[in-house]
Amino acid sequence: MPTSALGVMAQQPGAFESSSLASTNVRRDEQPGVDAVGTRFSPPPRAGAEPTPGAHPALPTLPLHLLRRERDAPAAAQASSANKSLGGRSFSDALSALGGFSDAASMSSFSIDLASEKLPAMWRGGDMPAVPDCFKCGLSDQVMLDPVRAPDGKLYEKANFAALGTRPAGEKPEALLEEAIRSYFELRKEAERQQKEWQNHISSLNQRAQQKCVQRQQQAHMLRLALEKARKRVSALEERRLSASTASTASNPSE
Repeated sequence: MPTSALGVMAQQPGAFESSSLASTNVRRDEQPGVDAVGTRFSPPPRAGAEPTPGAHPALPTLPLHLLRRERDAPAAAQASSANKSLGGRSFSDALSALGGFSDAASMSSFSIDLASEKLPAMWRGGDMPAVPDCFKCGLSDQVMLDPVRAPDGKLYEKANFAALGTRPAGEKPEALLEEAIRSYFELRKEAERQQKEWQNHISSLNQRAQQKCVQRQQQAHMLRLALEKARKRVSALEERRLSASTASTASNPSE
């Protein structure tokens, strides 16, 4: 560097630092894989260049919402396909396909076809009536929640066992299941009878209250009429007394 340039840079304190930084940036820019700040990066491959052995190929990047959509797409497709398959398959096959039962062969004796018209109405799971809200007692819970052991060795609650369906048409149902359903309907009839009795009792109380109210209104009306009649009689007597006193005063003017 010439002596004149050194003298000018000595007079300007920041000139030397800026020139050194500029020279450093130029040197970094000249180096492959290093940017102006000094951070190393992988330069993009040149057009027509062969890939480096052992290097991973560049993967395309997607936005976050597209990645979530791609991630959720298989689950949504699986759910939609499972929902579509429920319409044309039996209940046990659908449950086994959805992972409800680990052993689909063990549920072969419970092949369910809720739409079958061959089964009696009381043995279809979809026709089971709901338990009334007014019926809450321990006896019904004991009847409907006692476990039932199926032929495959599994335990089911009676309510769930009845909801699963029955054996194919022509086979006799389980005795415990038949007893549970019969007890259920008996308890339901008893609950409906008690509810009707309670409603009749409430309606009778309302009728008695209305009758008493009508009687009180009639009594109040009769009392008003009697009071009006008494007032009229008092006013008539007062007028008669005044007329009598006036007549006596007119007949005896000296007095």
